[in-house]
Amino acid sequence: MQLVKAICPNCGGFLEVDASNKAAICTFCKLPFIIEEAINNYTTHIEHLHADNVTINDDRTAAARLEAGEANLKLKHWPEAEKVFKEVCDLTPQDYRGWWGRIRAITQEFTADLFHGDEIATLNDLFNSVSTFLNGPEKAEIVQTFDSYIGRVTEINRRSEDLLSRKAEDLRGKIKELEDEKSRIQDHLGKGKDWDLRDGTALGLILRLMLIVGIALSLFGIPVGFLLAGVSVIAFLATFVHNKIRDISHKNASHKIYEINDKINPLRLELATSENALKLLNDSQAYIVYYQKDEAIAALERVTSALER
Repeated sequence: MQLVKAICPNCGGFLEVDASNKAAICTFCKLPFIIEEAINNYTTHIEHLHADNVTINDDRTAAARLEAGEANLKLKHWPEAEKVFKEVCDLTPQDYRGWWGRIRAITQEFTADLFHGDEIATLNDLFNSVSTFLNGPEKAEIVQTFDSYIGRVTEINRRSEDLLSRKAEDLRGKIKELEDEKSRIQDHLGKGKDWDLRDGTALGLILRLMLIVGIALSLFGIPVGFLLAGVSVIAFLATFVHNKIRDISHKNASHKIYEINDKINPLRLELATSENALKLLNDSQAYIVYYQKDEAIAALERVTSALER
């Protein structure tokens, strides 16, 4: 089988055909054609492309692309449809169907909820081209369809922005409450100190001397010795209890701070996601690193779901 390039004589679609056959069916318009004629069409087309100051008539090619675009819309192949309709706009910019087809593809036949400010601006620019070249009886219906869709998307954007703003404000409030609680715990820990009775401290040295002197005097039966020894022992016991209680309190406070941080971290992440979603909502060209953009889009989808409930 020898495949060669050809152009359908019926619709102008670009094809690859088996040169050994006499006839074939066009994959675009589904009509039969003579292969030799189709190959000659392609050869003539190439000659025109290399000729100087020759205007190429691509009306048939544009018609084939319009059909292909409509087929892609039916199959819900949105990017492919938008690409084909863009080619129609390049070939025959005076045909409103190319511009309108791009709008239909971008909006997924007016079912997609667009969030980006520049996307809506792009749709308005495309529709300006539609309006420039559309003067038929279908203009009123097309205008109504577009205006209704833009109005719905704009309302969703407004409500989404409101929900995201309120959510971000609520998250900031929760984070502040937790941060304040953590600060109070840290301030409380900083105020109290351990009672240090080690050998190198003045208080530790005084109590040890009192204990030694008290024991010595007690051996001689002097009453004040019992008092000194008793005071020293009580001081040592009180210090031990105090430090033990403070140690337990410190561990509990550290655990509490750890729990607070565990609560704050996901709140901060959700706040960043909401703020990025707001950026994406207002300006999709704002710099958002790829993983944050995915999170932001997910946040917008959650907001849209909330609006639909």
